[in-house]
Amino acid sequence: MAEYTDRHLALCVPEVHRHLLDTGFQEKLAAALRDHLGVRKVAFRVGEVTGMTPAAQQQQEKAARQSGAVAAIEQDPFVRDLVEHFDARLVESSIKPTE
Repeated sequence: MAEYTDRHLALCVPEVHRHLLDTGFQEKLAAALRDHLGVRKVAFRVGEVTGMTPAAQQQQEKAARQSGAVAAIEQDPFVRDLVEHFDARLVESSIKPTE
């Protein structure tokens, strides 16, 4: 979000996502934002994005949940016994955090 007032919302899209600025997408998103926020005008532009985007935030949260799940499995007494006594190995890619 580049700018937000009671009548105007300006959104900035990074160059790598320029394809999201197709007219149909813009119209649908603008209509939804006008209905939800009550703004009169929604503008889109391509530019440098500062701060954390929602996608980056979701990725960061997903990585944190994954790290927590791996740590929980690694600390499990049964798993630790298997690793220590039977030379078992943990396949981290097989671990999925609970929702």
